[in-house]
Amino acid sequence: SYRKAIELQPNYANAYSNLGITLGDLGKLEELILLSKSTLKSKSIDIGHKLRTSIRIAIANLIKRDFSEVLISINKSNELIKLGAIDIIKNKKSKKYILSYLTFINSLYPLLEKENNYSNSEKIPHIGESHCLSFAHQTLSIFLESKKIQPVLITGGKAWHFANRGNNQWKDSLNQQIKNHTYSDQVFISFGEIDCRKDEGIMSYAIKADQSISEVCENTVKGYVDFMEKALSIYYSKRYYFGIPAPTRREELVDELDLKRIKIIKKYNSCLKKEVLARRSYFIDVFNLTSTKNGFNNNIHMCDDKHLSPKCLHLLFENHLCEP
Repeated sequence: SYRKAIELQPNYANAYSNLGITLGDLGKLEELILLSKSTLKSKSIDIGHKLRTSIRIAIANLIKRDFSEVLISINKSNELIKLGAIDIIKNKKSKKYILSYLTFINSLYPLLEKENNYSNSEKIPHIGESHCLSFAHQTLSIFLESKKIQPVLITGGKAWHFANRGNNQWKDSLNQQIKNHTYSDQVFISFGEIDCRKDEGIMSYAIKADQSISEVCENTVKGYVDFMEKALSIYYSKRYYFGIPAPTRREELVDELDLKRIKIIKKYNSCLKKEVLARRSYFIDVFNLTSTKNGFNNNIHMCDDKHLSPKCLHLLFENHLCEP
């Protein structure tokens, strides 16, 4: 339908954008990059859409391990920002999404090890939302075996989406993409950080629905792990679930929601660890690495206020891996 819309109206920016999202969800990166480059060349598509497109190219090339192209797209995105591209975007959610991703990629890129010193290492897929990019193509020794991490991005995926009994785009994206990532008997899984934010996810839902936050958290985690185990165990005999980092303290004054968020993140990690180990899978205790005594982030192992730095990967597996 999107392709037909573009055929009928070649300058229809939303159709290009939505087709790009769909191609990304299906893991069709080459086609996504070709489409996106044609969008950037169009003189009739505004710089707001071109900024979104440029960031999408950067992400696609990061997944493909084309670091030189990632840098070109980062520079292009920053140029568009200087030209006022972000002000062209009127949708607040889209604007927030674009700024968050650009900040993340700008912070992450210099920290990534880009040399291909371990070209013979077996790949291990890392399925997740944006957090799967933190360790993109980094090398790790797991039980004396060298592995290179291949990100598999499920954009915007929440534990809640997988816990939901109905079908949805995030489940479909995962099921479609894992077909291309069955080269390993091991897999990394990173979801849940979005579920534990102040303004969306578990806390927001529980307050609006007047339900127990603890109960909503437990049900979400159980449903999420149930789905993942069913979907992934047929491909991967060893499954590694990453926990949620401690929240970054942004202001001096801490409000009630900040304190509730700490409790939710602790609860989420506790439930996830219990459910994962009960199924004979592995749990990586990210909170333990990133937390101070009061439950806020120690700001030592992050590349921005949400995402882990690739530099902490070895520490996590050496000191915070919980085996079944």
